[in-house]
Amino acid sequence: MSGEPARDSGAAERVIRAAADALERDVDDVMRRFAAFLEHEIAEIPAGPAVRADTVRRGRAGTLIFLNALRRGDPPERVEPAGEAISYARTLAGRGVPLGVLLRIYYLALGFVIEALEERFDTAGNSDKTLLDATRKLTHYGFVLTDVWTGRMSDEYERARERWVHGAEELRREMITSVLAGQSR
Repeated sequence: MSGEPARDSGAAERVIRAAADALERDVDDVMRRFAAFLEHEIAEIPAGPAVRADTVRRGRAGTLIFLNALRRGDPPERVEPAGEAISYARTLAGRGVPLGVLLRIYYLALGFVIEALEERFDTAGNSDKTLLDATRKLTHYGFVLTDVWTGRMSDEYERARERWVHGAEELRREMITSVLAGQSR
C-alpha cells in the first residue's frame, strides 16, 4: 500500500483488503454506532434522529472512499474527501462550531473505522507477524489519509468562515449606513 515503507507484505495487504470488503457490508451499522457515540461525546453537535441520520450518511460516504482507496492502494495524499465532508465543514463553520470540533470528529471516526477493520481481520491461518504488519499498515494509511483530509477540511472551514464573517460584516455596514441615512429596513 502506498504511503507505507516498502516491504514484502502481500499477506498483510490481503488481510486488509478482506477486512475492507467485510466492513463495506457492515458500514451502515458501524456508522450508526459512531453517530450515537458522537451524540454523547461532542456537545457542539446537536442530538436527534435527523443529525444521527446525517452523520450515518456522511460517514458512510467517507468510509466507502477510504475503503476503496485502501483496497486499491491509492496514495493517501491523492484521495479526495467526500463532497459530504466538504459541505459538513462549511455547515459547521456557518454555525460557529470551532474548527477543533471538526478535526476531533474526523480523528474519532478514524478510530472507529480502524477498530472496525481490525475486528474483521481474518486471524485463521495468519501469523501474528502478518496481523501486526496489517495493523501497522492500516494505521499508517489511515492517519496519512486523515491528515490529508483534515487539512483540506480545515482549508474549506476557514474559507467558509471567512465568507460567513465577511457577509455578516457587510450586512452590519449596510444596516448602519441605512440607519444613519434615516432609512428603516
